[in-house]
Amino acid sequence: MTVFEHPLNERIRSFMRLQQLFERLDHHLNGLSRIDLHASIGVLLEAYELTSRNNLKTEAIKELERQKQAFQPPLSAQSSTDEAHDEEAADDGDKPAADKDEDEDEDAAADAEEAALQARLTLENITALRNALHAQPPRSSHHLQNNDFLNSVRQRCGINGSGSTYDLPLYHFWLDRDVIDCRNTIIEWMEPYKQLREAINLILDNIRHQARFETIVAERGFYQNSLKSDRTPQLVRVHIPEKADIYPEISAGIHRITIRFMQYNSANEKPVQNLDDITFEIATCAI
Repeated sequence: MTVFEHPLNERIRSFMRLQQLFERLDHHLNGLSRIDLHASIGVLLEAYELTSRNNLKTEAIKELERQKQAFQPPLSAQSSTDEAHDEEAADDGDKPAADKDEDEDEDAAADAEEAALQARLTLENITALRNALHAQPPRSSHHLQNNDFLNSVRQRCGINGSGSTYDLPLYHFWLDRDVIDCRNTIIEWMEPYKQLREAINLILDNIRHQARFETIVAERGFYQNSLKSDRTPQLVRVHIPEKADIYPEISAGIHRITIRFMQYNSANEKPVQNLDDITFEIATCAI
């Protein structure tokens, strides 16, 4: 299945953009050519512009705090869990043969215990990353802002065909140096973003796993519905079959979502709406 995602607020939209930039950077850093190094520098500068403009560190801390509150179990639930453990220990010695209903109850209890354990692990990860971000200096990307070499490259990045040998001789010289040394330098420049990247990955992973997909039919290639949830929706995910020659155009706000399924013929033809009934899966994610 192919997954299409649509963020429902600016914070999640920025997080997804930065996550994709980091994934692109990983890809280019695995290459061993000057073209890969040039692409890595371009992505690094994009990440710097995005983080410095939107103050994503502060946004990540706020979202971690919000998720921590959401995953915090209520005191009544914790008390009930402790009582259940006490009762199980007391009855363990003289428990009669379990029938089908008892087996189902035990399975449900085991599932609940596993979910509680997973929630505790998630809370520990959230707390650790929140503390790590708090401990960082206020301007952790200051080293990039004051780097004359990167500033000279950034000033030329907006020009079409930039990076020519006559534009930036120092950059040309640097790209021809040992690839491993240049790669390690880029990784060193990215080090202050390590905690932010881990935090955003955790935030988005938590959000993506907070909803199950349901099967829907879009009549004549069109679907519209209100976003009903006890919590504010943050992300919409749409599954379509991998080899289907259709793709969704998603328009959504806080209260309503609209999806039009477009027919793909080739990159040289303008897509049109598919008028068949389309079966797809959708998940509305919220924490």
